[in-house]
Amino acid sequence: MSRWVSAGPVPILFAALFGCFLHVRSAEALPNGFAQEKVADVPAPTALDFTPDRRMLVTSKPGQLYVVDGGRRYKALGIGGRVCSNSERGLLGVAVDPDFGKAGHNYVYLYYTFDNSGTCEPTASPQPVNRVSRFTMSGNAVESGSEQVLLNNIPSPAGNHNGGDVKFGKDKLLHVSVGDGGCDYAGDSGCGGTNDASRARNTVLGKVLRIRRDGRIPTSNPYTGANSGRCNLKGETASGNCKETFARGFRNPFRMAFDPDAAGTSFRINDVGENKWEEIDRARAGADYGWNFCEGSYHNPSRDST
Repeated sequence: MSRWVSAGPVPILFAALFGCFLHVRSAEALPNGFAQEKVADVPAPTALDFTPDRRMLVTSKPGQLYVVDGGRRYKALGIGGRVCSNSERGLLGVAVDPDFGKAGHNYVYLYYTFDNSGTCEPTASPQPVNRVSRFTMSGNAVESGSEQVLLNNIPSPAGNHNGGDVKFGKDKLLHVSVGDGGCDYAGDSGCGGTNDASRARNTVLGKVLRIRRDGRIPTSNPYTGANSGRCNLKGETASGNCKETFARGFRNPFRMAFDPDAAGTSFRINDVGENKWEEIDRARAGADYGWNFCEGSYHNPSRDST
């Protein structure tokens, strides 16, 4: 894992998530005032966040959470026995509670693929599912038995397009990105461009979700009326909208970026494209970003968008 370090008051920029390392030929290739230095060796890193005292928490795809503090790496949590890490699955996201360090708030939130059948093979029954859980942290250790599942049974039918990002806004609400599952979880539309799971309002697939720190629904969420229901246990509701939904119409919203200088919660969503376009979307409550009708401004020929 590498970082650029500024000689002045500029935030540290990290590279190498999911094994994508920063390559530079010489110091001249870096922006002026920056130097590259090694932070830590972390196997298969997927996401990171920081505690208020600047310890870095890094998730590893097979199911480990590491703390990097003062140049040293500590294993904070190992849940590999619960995790399916085949295909694009694994321990994919981490967020630190916005009030971390205050009494009763030493929580970290993890997004991972749960092995609920004892096998992660394509023929597994029931299939692996994604979940978001809250854990208690003490020192550099996270208590494995402290898990409180907030969102569960998010389908992962094909192993890919899991999304997996978890982040807090200035509103102290937890935002969660969920992909379309690669293939339609309901089995009625197919895979790739024909997968219409993102169009289904009654599932969390292909959505960005927003919940409170204890899993409850914020009153400001766009779908809290009579024609909506909780999807936190089954990943779907019988009909209507999922109350957890903040925005919909995504293919694989792999990462989100929150603006630290905005007056309120302002963020962008990175949605992985199919064939033509990668999207960076400005987040809006209740918005529909168009998949699988289109990616960017490009019509998806795999489906009639009329």
